[in-house]
Amino acid sequence: MQNQPNISLQQLLDHLENGERIHKEFNFSGFNIFPNVESKYPNCGTAGCAIGEMPALDSRWTFNPQFSFHGGMIFDLEIVNARFIAEYFGIDIDEAWHLFFPHSQEPHLYGGNHLDDYATIEDVIFNLKEFLKRQK
Repeated sequence: MQNQPNISLQQLLDHLENGERIHKEFNFSGFNIFPNVESKYPNCGTAGCAIGEMPALDSRWTFNPQFSFHGGMIFDLEIVNARFIAEYFGIDIDEAWHLFFPHSQEPHLYGGNHLDDYATIEDVIFNLKEFLKRQK
């Protein structure tokens, strides 16, 4: 990862809450889905998860359809996965799974609720808030 400062979980939370998201729909089960050529973000779909919003916050995050089996998300030239997400946000890999992947929540450790593929943006926001409260 480059020396440029990373976006914090709080900054991502603020972005998710402000309603100016780059995806028209939220889909917790994938980084980026349904190509949308009208978007100002190349290869951005009409649906995506919280990590799928990262190109709006940090230009090093982009979508690349060649990596569609990974959700099409890359950071510079690196394919984004749970380990990368954990490193980027300075959290451990279990915390990354809890916050950003369906069916991976551990509310007894990190707060929030269990989330399935149909979790809403509000559900993800709630889990991020609960996680950040426990970090203080």
